[in-house]
Amino acid sequence: MKLDFVCVGAQKAGTTALHDTLSKITNVCLASNKEAHWFEIEERYKLGLDQFFLNFYADCNYNDEKVGLINPNLILKEKALLRLKEDFPDIKVIYIIREPLERAWSHYLMSRRRGIETLEFGEALAIEKQRIYNPSYWTDRRVKTSEPGFYELNHFSYKFRGEYKRQIKSLYNIFGSENVLVSDFEDLKSNSSLFINNIGSFIGVDCQELYVPKSNESKGHSSSNISFYNSQVIRFFRIVLAIVLPAKIGIKLRKLIRSKFLEVKVLPSLNRKRFLPEFEDLSREYISIKQSL
Repeated sequence: MKLDFVCVGAQKAGTTALHDTLSKITNVCLASNKEAHWFEIEERYKLGLDQFFLNFYADCNYNDEKVGLINPNLILKEKALLRLKEDFPDIKVIYIIREPLERAWSHYLMSRRRGIETLEFGEALAIEKQRIYNPSYWTDRRVKTSEPGFYELNHFSYKFRGEYKRQIKSLYNIFGSENVLVSDFEDLKSNSSLFINNIGSFIGVDCQELYVPKSNESKGHSSSNISFYNSQVIRFFRIVLAIVLPAKIGIKLRKLIRSKFLEVKVLPSLNRKRFLPEFEDLSREYISIKQSL
């Protein structure tokens, strides 16, 4: 059993599009659950690698297929990256960057859509560090962890996830620069064929003539339906589904429920002029990284 490659983010930078594209390749095997949370969760990692592969890669042919994992949360915790390096010394790492303000805004809209975020964007940015570094000890039942701060770091890390310079340095230090491919979300939008072919060459698979689907951008929904979707009754129903159904069926059913419950509405627009100064340093780092690619 093995992992040949992993995409560690960034969240809202085309990881879903990458997953959907690579899943069409016959000699690539991805986790049955797109974001198979394991290495960043203490309660799961201690169960061992055999359990990890049994849960998410039961149908893989390890001799003939490239085995991959796509999980943007892995970049949030260095200990998760160190575990990957220790368990799979030759693993290839993909990291996709995106203009930091646009990424943060898309992340924010996703959290609002899910009923997780209740603050306005500016308010959320103002208390982001407080939320992350002084967590309310919330647990995250969806990924079955009681680790203090896991919830806040996952859902409210709007600027934190855009600290690409620090994150790339960590990836290079752990895996070696020769084993890390940094790509840009803008390349995915402007030349998706070149984008996916570069990734294919990096991990050793043929991605020629593959169509890359549109990136998974956040959609808006009516507040009344969001409240209903996040009510205790529906939450309980979703938890039961996650427990009793196979992963693939559960994911499809949850997506269907979301589409039926949540009525799409017009999204608020990003006031770039207002928030650009707050992202000035991150944007400067992003431009510098882009120029070096």
